[in-house]
Amino acid sequence: MFYPTRRFLWLIAIVFVPACAAPAFVPNGLLWIATLGLTIASVAAADLLLSRRALSLLRVTGPAEARGNIGQPIQVPLQVTRKPDRRWSTKTLRLGLLFPAAVDVLRDDLEIAVIPDARSMQVEFEFRGGERGEFIAGPAYLGRTSALGLWQLRRTEPLQVPLSVQFSIPAIAREAARIVATHTQGSERLVARSGRGREFEHLREYVPNDDVGDVDWKATARRRFPVVRQYRIERTQDIYVCLDASRLSGRGVISREGERVSVLDEYVKSTILLQCAIRQAGDRFGLLTFSNRVHHFFKATSASTYERTFRLALHPLKTQYVAPAYEEAASLLRSQVKRRALVIFFTSVSEPQLAESFSTAAKLLARQHLVVVASPADRQVRPLFTNEAVDTFDDLYGELAGHLMWKKLAELRARLSAFGIRMNVVAPGRLGLAAAADYLDIKERQLL
Repeated sequence: MFYPTRRFLWLIAIVFVPACAAPAFVPNGLLWIATLGLTIASVAAADLLLSRRALSLLRVTGPAEARGNIGQPIQVPLQVTRKPDRRWSTKTLRLGLLFPAAVDVLRDDLEIAVIPDARSMQVEFEFRGGERGEFIAGPAYLGRTSALGLWQLRRTEPLQVPLSVQFSIPAIAREAARIVATHTQGSERLVARSGRGREFEHLREYVPNDDVGDVDWKATARRRFPVVRQYRIERTQDIYVCLDASRLSGRGVISREGERVSVLDEYVKSTILLQCAIRQAGDRFGLLTFSNRVHHFFKATSASTYERTFRLALHPLKTQYVAPAYEEAASLLRSQVKRRALVIFFTSVSEPQLAESFSTAAKLLARQHLVVVASPADRQVRPLFTNEAVDTFDDLYGELAGHLMWKKLAELRARLSAFGIRMNVVAPGRLGLAAAADYLDIKERQLL
């Protein structure tokens, strides 16, 4: 690609345009105009042909991936390399990189001075991630001015640089460490209390004072003498986090840092916080993401890092404007997770239809597992007469609507608690804290 520079345009304006009046003043003026025009065109064509091939001798390469945290500067280094047997054909180069609209970049093109003896040069672009996600930057654009300065030459380099903008996991891990450290066990590692336990270990012969409820009647019938089940205290428990990416997760909220984020971003941040707390407590972490279908399912493991899991499931997760498939998620957990586990849902049940659908699925799941729900609360969902700043009729009707929603959520919480399901409706920025507190309390009380 090429186009004329200002120098070329000024040359035409100052030299050729006034010369067009020559036929009115000198004999054979048309011949002079044709000669001048042909000369200018020949010089411009030669300048273009001699300079155009220089950009094809250069190559632009980028990193395999540029990663960073939300709100922090992220560098994207690009390498401009010439062929070994060639020299730099210009003193300056212009390099540009096409960034997606979701990131905030100060400058997407730079003019760099060429180092004559260098075979390659590195140029760094800097951007700031405004939202969480996986993006692609590219292609790259190379530019230079022709030898006589009459043309601007451009070439597109088919370059794609993956950009990953995520939450700062070390910062979230420090917050999780504070939560675990301030729990009732202090700074010690959380373990199950001494007690009867729920994990089956073996069968043994009945002895006096054994609980009749522990008798294994099938084994007793086979052996023809009383046999009881022996249990042990759980040392490692399975925790599954189910993250809802359906339409209500796309609502915008204000985070605790005062930034505008989506509910899904708070879900993701809460999931990472909970995973850090689970890892420090010594339990196994599993993950399920869903919208109108199950997107990813990872069975609980005790790995020290979940980078691959997060990269596949959490980092590229986007809101899908569909209804959530609670039944499919619950069915998958019932069929794939045989051992009793703690299942934590991050989902919004503010709509009656969604609340009924979730209630049906959660009741079936609660027969096999312990279920906890963390749902984001709207700012206006609160009991009546708890807000003093009601000045107009619109404010009054808004408070009445919020009271009705609060009442429905309270009724849903009561229905779910009858089946042993815990439900927390808290501010979006406190979802992870509420879920972590429930998890630590359940672990300490051996409810699993």
